[in-house]
Amino acid sequence: MALPNSGKLVRDRIPQIIAEAGIQKRYTILDPSDFADALRVKLWEEVSELVAADTDSDLEEFADVYEVLLSLAEVLGHSWSEIVMASKTKRASRGGFASGVWLHD
Repeated sequence: MALPNSGKLVRDRIPQIIAEAGIQKRYTILDPSDFADALRVKLWEEVSELVAADTDSDLEEFADVYEVLLSLAEVLGHSWSEIVMASKTKRASRGGFASGVWLHD
């Protein structure tokens, strides 16, 4: 199965919230084989919103990116602690992004 042609991945409680508001919407639970693809698309959406956010709304956008990353990691078989450890290992060998180093051509 492939991703549906319309719509988007939403948080788990959104169909319930919509129904409680008296609105009827059709939704589908994605096949596990499509879920990772949907999360990747959602990650691009959320990162784009974070990049465009002003400082008043960036914390909420960070939370959205984090939530998608958590779900994608789980679907792909990684724990968050494994990701943190891999990040620490890479930071120890190559550094982080704290200094703002820009490499020119």
